[in-house]
Amino acid sequence: MMATLILSGVLLVIAWQWLRFAKREVSLPVWSTLEVPGLAEDEAPLVSVIVCARNHPPDAVRCVQSLLRQDYPRFEIIAVAGHSSDGTRERLLEMEALADGTLCVLHGKAVREWAGRPLALQQGMAMARGEWLLFTTAESYHAPELLSRAMAYVRLQGLSMLSLAPRQECRTFWAHVWQPVAWQYLNFIMPMAQVGEAHSRGVWASEEFLLVSRAAYRAAGGHAAVASTPHEGSLLMGRVKSLGYRVEFVKAMDLLQVRSARTLRELWESWSQRLPCQLGAPPLSVSAHVVGILAWAVLPFAALLPAFSFGFWGLDAVHGWWDVVLAVCAILAGVTILQAESVVRRVHRQSHFYTATLPLGGLCIAAAGLNGLLRKVLRKQGPIGGTWRSDTMRSGKL
Repeated sequence: MMATLILSGVLLVIAWQWLRFAKREVSLPVWSTLEVPGLAEDEAPLVSVIVCARNHPPDAVRCVQSLLRQDYPRFEIIAVAGHSSDGTRERLLEMEALADGTLCVLHGKAVREWAGRPLALQQGMAMARGEWLLFTTAESYHAPELLSRAMAYVRLQGLSMLSLAPRQECRTFWAHVWQPVAWQYLNFIMPMAQVGEAHSRGVWASEEFLLVSRAAYRAAGGHAAVASTPHEGSLLMGRVKSLGYRVEFVKAMDLLQVRSARTLRELWESWSQRLPCQLGAPPLSVSAHVVGILAWAVLPFAALLPAFSFGFWGLDAVHGWWDVVLAVCAILAGVTILQAESVVRRVHRQSHFYTATLPLGGLCIAAAGLNGLLRKVLRKQGPIGGTWRSDTMRSGKL
């Protein structure tokens, strides 16, 4: 009886946390609608935009085209094209010839000790001339006013680093199931609004938009300090914040978009690497979060199974009033969580048609986290500097 009542209470607490999470997401202001005074052209510092482009030419071309259309008065674009096998570099070189000096395409060189993306960005940084640096990915799309607004915002808030959370462009079933739930959990345990607070320990960021001053970047050691991980954004922001610089992480889903991984295999590999980086490298921390993900997204729906078994298959399975309490709490928690998930998906501009796939998404995320943990324990990815190696690092390719 006691175990049943405890489980009932846990379900209600989880549902309550979901309601708080949905309320918080709804109450956050839309970043693009905030009143931010623009910068005069003579006050606008030069911004060097550095993008790592490898494979998927349509994505890379779309990204660079969106960057070229920025209405910010002073910027340069440095695209680092690595060992692409599908003509990405050639497409970018064609765009470079028409860009009137705004775009520079570099051929990235492999270094065995570095992860591919940080190495590419570091090589692009060597060519950058700007007082501010914007690191982004080839899968992102930037609205024309994004850079102008971001630079005006950092000036207004006195920031040294700004990261923007994009809207996930989910095009496949597994992307709809996996991506929104993964980002929701990260935002649930480490709210973006708290990243910039001095007392907050949790720091994470989006690699799709990392805007940082050159002074803060150098003081933090640049990408050389986070060379061992392919998901360096959170680590870099954490280093900048630890030095006393002001940082912020805000939503900009109406101005910034990113095409998420398409296939189940891509999602599996991506989040097996990303989760340990975002949640902390110690195995105990990752293990705790795997349990947390299961409790947050799977347990309330798993509890429906015994509830429905005696509720609809015969009352003879009811052993006491506590079983009825469990059934009521499980049904109430499940309905409440699905309603909250639908609201959150709408706020994040995701299709709420996939709301009912929440427990499946939770299982996928937990399995990916467990996979990343097992890779460390079994030494399939060796530890370097507190983070984990990836296949990209071992090969030395960009």
